Amino acid sequence: MISRLPLVTCVLFLVVGAAQIAAGQTDTTKKAGTIAATPTALPTVIVAGRRVSVPSRFEDAYRRAARGRGVYFTREEIEATNPPDLTALMFRVPSVQVNDRGVTFEKCQAGLPSPGSLMQGAHVQVFIDGRRASLTADDGVRQLLQSIPISTVQLMEVYNGASRIPGEFVNDACAVIVIWTKSY
Repeated sequence: MISRLPLVTCVLFLVVGAAQIAAGQTDTTKKAGTIAATPTALPTVIVAGRRVSVPSRFEDAYRRAARGRGVYFTREEIEATNPPDLTALMFRVPSVQVNDRGVTFEKCQAGLPSPGSLMQGAHVQVFIDGRRASLTADDGVRQLLQSIPISTVQLMEVYNGASRIPGEFVNDACAVIVIWTKSY
């Protein structure tokens, strides 16, 4: 059996040496297989930030976003990506297909019934400012997303699977899109 101790020592020596070079500590001396470095004072690091105040009507949405169960698009991300409409944001959501016929969630295409009903097929549900939107056709999700001005959206939550949907939005959907508009 070959001992790995020389290999580990060599790797450790290289890592320590690289860290010292990166930190500007080139004054090293080798003493009996150990490395002794001259202590170097590092510059002070100042961390700056800003306190973000979230309006009370968005607190639950940002709390859900912190849990990471869905895909979230904040106002800042929307402005940075500059999409033409909300449908364009859906291209960034895993297991979602967007085309001229509509917005399709992979989890909704399995032919399984909705979680709340044994008879109906699973479908996507959209909520706007916490209220359920009525969708009349299969391509209703796409039409609804295209009809909402992108400049009015503060946060968009997308849950692409029944197990990811938060309790307050569980009904008969296999996927949920929650849109929060700005308060003016």
